[in-house]
Amino acid sequence: KDDAIKVNTTSIYFADVALLWWCRRSTDEKPGGNTIRTWEEFQRELKKQFYPQYAEKEARAKLCYLTQLFGSMFGRLASKESSNLL
Repeated sequence: KDDAIKVNTTSIYFADVALLWWCRRSTDEKPGGNTIRTWEEFQRELKKQFYPQYAEKEARAKLCYLTQLFGSMFGRLASKESSNLL
């Protein structure tokens, strides 16, 4: 019962494309078919629909790049400041 409350409460806040997806998903369900019954199923279906397959990998790659970029910028800045102190 708690899962049904979570799913119903969350779906109230959907807008635009997510709302259309949920309405279609809810009305397409057939008796005994692929009905979302648990919070885990809801999260899985939502991610499958809206979370790109490689989004996490791409985000990690961007973070790694930015870390290296800012690390080298900080290193150059620190080196310049230390040489100014001498």
